Amino acid sequence: MEVVGGVFLIMYTIYEIWIAPYPLLPKRVLLNRTFICCVIIDFCYQMGGYFWLLYFSSYDLVVLNLSYRDWTYLNNTETMGLCSFGVIYGLLFRYFRRYKVFQVFGSSIRLIGLGLMVHSTKMENGPSLGVIVAALVLTSIGDCGDAMGTQLAAQACVPHVDLASTISVLSLYTSIGAGVGQAIVASVWTSNLPQRLTEHVGDATRALSYFESVTVISALPWGSDDRIACIKAYQDVCYLLFCGALGISCVCLIVTLFQTNFYLGDGLNAVEGEQKEDYTKKWYNYIVDFVKHPFR
Repeated sequence: MEVVGGVFLIMYTIYEIWIAPYPLLPKRVLLNRTFICCVIIDFCYQMGGYFWLLYFSSYDLVVLNLSYRDWTYLNNTETMGLCSFGVIYGLLFRYFRRYKVFQVFGSSIRLIGLGLMVHSTKMENGPSLGVIVAALVLTSIGDCGDAMGTQLAAQACVPHVDLASTISVLSLYTSIGAGVGQAIVASVWTSNLPQRLTEHVGDATRALSYFESVTVISALPWGSDDRIACIKAYQDVCYLLFCGALGISCVCLIVTLFQTNFYLGDGLNAVEGEQKEDYTKKWYNYIVDFVKHPFR
């Protein structure tokens, strides 16, 4: 399925660029630097997000000694953070009339949050609740700034006539990134966790029962030998996933630096007025300009 899907995606791209009489997106959008950056950022954002998020609820159920109520609250921290900090970012965009500096800030903060997640997998006998909460809060701050900045940049960089198709194509690549991330993570999880559980637990039958149902692990007495063994196994596997998420998120930060720092005026977009993208600059000039004038 993955091979067929990849082949069809390549064929579709070739058809859209060189063959289609009425392409979904005109070349003025497909070759738009800011739009290309938005696609890369959203693709990596979703792919990297699922690296840590897909099995995170299982991870914290095993490594933390929480009631089901507190576990549910903890797993909604990311959603609450996105909704809450989204309002703050919106006000900042409105006041400063710029987005890029906050998107760079968000991408940087997310790296710190993911770094704490990586750190949690190396803590003896499981991480503390404070480390997990801090990681989730910082990650939600970063995710919100990154996602909102990308959506805003994609809408600002195209003429109004291309707005609907631009949003739909950006959502398409976002979904593709999510699908790729889920496929990779599921493969890593199913191929590594049974082996790690067997190594740490020492009994293949019990290890298999723990792999098949995380609630069996959560029912184990806190501090028991099998519970500690399961915690170590989950830490070993999640270390791989969290490191992958951290590495992919670095791509988001780098690409964000090449975004156009549009002035957010009262028009429908930022390209049908006086603002134009300058394609004659060297690649490093975009970074230098941003460092010198983050709000201009």
